Amino acid sequence: MDTKQYIIKTAFGLFLERNYNAVTLNEISKISGLSKGAFYHYFKSKEEVFIDVIDSYVLNQNIFEDPDKTPKMTLKQAFDYALDNYEEKILGLKKLTHHDGLDPHQFQLILEASKHYPGFIEKLKIHEGRILMLWENIVLNAKESHEIRDDIDTSILIENIVSIGSSLFKHILYKEPYKMALSILRLQYYQLYQIIKAV
Repeated sequence: MDTKQYIIKTAFGLFLERNYNAVTLNEISKISGLSKGAFYHYFKSKEEVFIDVIDSYVLNQNIFEDPDKTPKMTLKQAFDYALDNYEEKILGLKKLTHHDGLDPHQFQLILEASKHYPGFIEKLKIHEGRILMLWENIVLNAKESHEIRDDIDTSILIENIVSIGSSLFKHILYKEPYKMALSILRLQYYQLYQIIKAV
């Protein structure tokens, strides 16, 4: 990890622990272990750091880390892959924030980005559009291979899949144990799969 990425990761942990307004540029610099001169070589303001944090940990994150693999996945494999990826990301956040449970500040960070990151909503829509396209490819392949019923409405099914994944935020807000949250998510995906799979 280079110095700039280290600063971004450090700032991400601070923003998660508290919130945008509570974190200062001096604090990010101090915890990063850099002199002010060295720090200002990379970032001139908290807003610059925050934008790079959101770019790195929200807009550039995808449950399908390698989109080239998705056309080869069955829908069942894609569900398992997504669940494994969710768990990996949650464990990464737990290490970063030292919290035992799911962290509600992750959700808060997205809300703050809508206020402190010009153009964030438009970029978020593009990001979400890429995710929807990946699920669409997987679903269409699942129909073509007769893994799932071909009378299922593709767009509605994708909306259901994404909505199930978004339900993880509910468990984050309730500060529930992450294993329980992932277990419920797994049951939701698997029950949906049983309903739509070809006989």
